[in-house]
Amino acid sequence: MTSNIKVSVLMPVYNTKDKYLVEAIESILNQTLKDIELIIVDDNSDAKTKNVIRSFLMDSRVKVIENDENLGVAASLNKGLGQVSGKYIARMDSDDVAFPNRLEKQYNYMEAHKDCVAIGSNMCLIDSQGQYIRYAKNYCEVNELKTAMFFGCSFFHPTMFLRRDIVLKEGYKYNCDYTTEDYELWNRIIYKYEMRNINEVLLKYRIHGNNVSTLKRELMDKSTARVQMERFKYYGVDISLNHDLICSCENIIELRRIESALKELIKKYEWIDKNVIKERVLMMYKNSSLKQLKLFGRYLRYFIVFRNNLI
Repeated sequence: MTSNIKVSVLMPVYNTKDKYLVEAIESILNQTLKDIELIIVDDNSDAKTKNVIRSFLMDSRVKVIENDENLGVAASLNKGLGQVSGKYIARMDSDDVAFPNRLEKQYNYMEAHKDCVAIGSNMCLIDSQGQYIRYAKNYCEVNELKTAMFFGCSFFHPTMFLRRDIVLKEGYKYNCDYTTEDYELWNRIIYKYEMRNINEVLLKYRIHGNNVSTLKRELMDKSTARVQMERFKYYGVDISLNHDLICSCENIIELRRIESALKELIKKYEWIDKNVIKERVLMMYKNSSLKQLKLFGRYLRYFIVFRNNLI
């Protein structure tokens, strides 16, 4: 029997504040695209969160998977992937708010661009009260994205939208060994298929006190560095990298290492977007603590030469 469901939305939940969870679920159920299902993976939440989830079971589009123990985001998403029946798979976090036409926009885009396997979108950041903070934009074109992925994840995870048939065909799942499970997965997909971002704001991403702890941030930085190193090696550039090096070089020796790696990439691959490289090099300088030191003039001059030599 063929499913009429166009989009399966995956939402992992763990002890989310009632107000945020209600807003997140309602923003999906009130989408302009109606032929959807919402698969909530309850990662062994407390009674309050379970009660909120159960209050939506009157809507036949809502399905709940309950974990007997806390498995984490990656494992919970993998359980959800095993239950999807829609033509497409969309990601959604339990404390964010989707714009009413988000799924319709992404569905129509994918229907019109058969070569594209996964897309994200831009988003706006909101505070705990739902007030606007700022706009968050990512690169949109294929070569921009492939280049930017050397420096970090260029897709906002809760905005992602994927072709289910390709996910099943390739056996794509989140790797639980990575804290940055999304960055690792997108890197595997972008090696083989086209991925893009829609240049529209389709999600409100909530910033609040429970987003990322200091300890988790350190783990995520290490995980990011691991993915970055694997990506460089995949493209034939074997260099010892760490998250600080790729994001904010702190001395001339580090700059020379990353300069050498980037030059090798540019020489090997025509698709490398040099404008993206230029932007990321400037971000390295902005993020570096050395710009506060007395020697920052020499450091900046080297950065300028470095940038000009690459472009």
